[in-house]
Amino acid sequence: MISIRKIYYCLLLGVPLLLGIGSEKAKAQVNFLGKPGYMTSPSASWNEEKRLGLSFGYIPRVYSKDINPGANTPISLNTLNFYNVRAGLTRFMEVNFTVTYRPSLRDRIGIGDRQVDFRFRLKEENKYWPSIVLAITPPGSNAPFMSQDYLVLTKNIALKSWMLQFTAGYGSPYMIKKNRTGDGPKYSFAKKDSFFGVDYLVGPFGGMSVKPLDWAGLMVEYNTNTINAGVFVDIQDWLSVNAYTFEGKKLAFNIAMQFSLDFKPKELRAYERKH
Repeated sequence: MISIRKIYYCLLLGVPLLLGIGSEKAKAQVNFLGKPGYMTSPSASWNEEKRLGLSFGYIPRVYSKDINPGANTPISLNTLNFYNVRAGLTRFMEVNFTVTYRPSLRDRIGIGDRQVDFRFRLKEENKYWPSIVLAITPPGSNAPFMSQDYLVLTKNIALKSWMLQFTAGYGSPYMIKKNRTGDGPKYSFAKKDSFFGVDYLVGPFGGMSVKPLDWAGLMVEYNTNTINAGVFVDIQDWLSVNAYTFEGKKLAFNIAMQFSLDFKPKELRAYERKH
């Protein structure tokens, strides 16, 4: 039997990706991990200029187990704070570093889980086709259940003064696990749900945003666990804020700063300041 959630997903995300009339590139919003996306799900948006991104994300206690299954125990179920650094290394590759900090467990686990992952732009968006991005988490992460391995497509559509964005993706149900015992092969494939029953970004996910103003908009997502909705505001060109709810029940937010790494030569900058 087809669930209402699956019907919602197909109607919301499947059809718009085929539309290309009036397409434009939009400024990328970032999710709680500091990556282009919505609230807790990624998108295939890509900044043409290389950027350095710094961000902070807050996930409430009740939903921490849906994002970081390592928190799904009586001793560790608590709010999650995510500190992220993202850098555009080339025109087609970005690296993201994340620290997952649990305030109530700082005396027990210290700084928390750390993770590095990479985004690769496989196809640039044009009038008729969406952008396509592949994300990969290298083996050896301190939190392998948080691995970001997915393929995602995003299409922007200009509708008069409004900008619409649609995203659909698929998260791998497998991960590469590092053997820390010293017995057997060093690396092996494992199903994500073998670790605390993880199902975040496992299977189809997606989202959409509506931007009626140059500096603000609305967004909704399905992250394979929950359907969430929120707003985003561009306070400055380099500063943005997302505020949202998990299933309309608990509030969460993230704050992001982005700075260009494409610096002009010193002499040219000096000349532009004078003229």
